[in-house]
Amino acid sequence: MIYMTEEYAADSVLFGWPLTHARILWDKLPGTISASSSADGRPAERAGQIDTASWWQPVTAPGWWQITYPSPKLVDSVGIAAHDLEGVTVTVSGRIAGVWSALITMTPEDRSALLLMFRAVEVEAVRITISAPQRVGVIYTGKALTMPVDGYVNMGALDLGRTATLTSYVSEGGQLLKRYLQRTGLSGSVAWEQIREPWYREHFDPFVLRAMTEPFFLAFRPRRGLKDCVYAWVDDVISPARMGVQNFMSVSFDIQAHAPMPGGQQ
Repeated sequence: MIYMTEEYAADSVLFGWPLTHARILWDKLPGTISASSSADGRPAERAGQIDTASWWQPVTAPGWWQITYPSPKLVDSVGIAAHDLEGVTVTVSGRIAGVWSALITMTPEDRSALLLMFRAVEVEAVRITISAPQRVGVIYTGKALTMPVDGYVNMGALDLGRTATLTSYVSEGGQLLKRYLQRTGLSGSVAWEQIREPWYREHFDPFVLRAMTEPFFLAFRPRRGLKDCVYAWVDDVISPARMGVQNFMSVSFDIQAHAPMPGGQQ
């Protein structure tokens, strides 16, 4: 799910970053991680990792998770995945010159991946406060990459590209006994054309290199599809192609993405 402040939306128009263009939060800023409290086996550092099979969970609420940077950093996005924050109030705050200021507050309507976007600000630290002691698996903070062109319009909605491993047990007489959902996820494809080669080399290729080892948050259509947001990874190297017109390039790739299991399981 995509959440953005009115200031972020206004800046997107003012500075020529249309909300029809995809956002990719891939450059996860490093820093020192801390928390208000942590349940046994669920320390704060777990949410700073890339896997979706371990979590930070506070003991009491409200609880907060914090990352402090070695020096002030420009931040406009926070990504959260593998969480149990449905119906929980989430507030992102930034510390500026020693003073905490709220950057965005929202309440997720489900357990899908979240991308929270707000006016870019240089901060010493970012703190995520939650109103209930729920699990949080992955947190990214940083500045999202804005694609310079619209994505290919015939692509499907990433959040609806469900995959699953299902098992059914049927009796010798043909009666259905049980069904199990063993694994669930998301998959899809994204594509862009008419990207100028200098822009690709400067801005997109660093993402390509990082995507070989780390997942990323992708909001493909921030304006048209607020649910079209995933915590994704690639299984093949991303490679562009020259279009043969001026210095334009095209690029497309397939993704796999995390999806919460029904019934509260991750």
